[in-house]
Amino acid sequence: MKPMMIDLRRELFIWVVMLIGAIGVNIYAISLHNGDWSELWTQFHIVLIISLAFYAVVAVIRIIIAGIRALFKKTAPSDS
Repeated sequence: MKPMMIDLRRELFIWVVMLIGAIGVNIYAISLHNGDWSELWTQFHIVLIISLAFYAVVAVIRIIIAGIRALFKKTAPSDS
């Protein structure tokens, strides 16, 4: 079994995309409920937690997909 290598730049990029998504959800919620726009800054700690939750969900999905790929990966024929 090969050791897994984690590409830090790719993981950071994925988390930044999740952060942008969480900020987008926050902006949508503020505009939908006619909230005060200062909530965009005052609730940033909650947005960070939500972005980490989004990242965790995406990580679980990626692990499941990698497991399914490993199950159906074609093995090389043996020399018997």
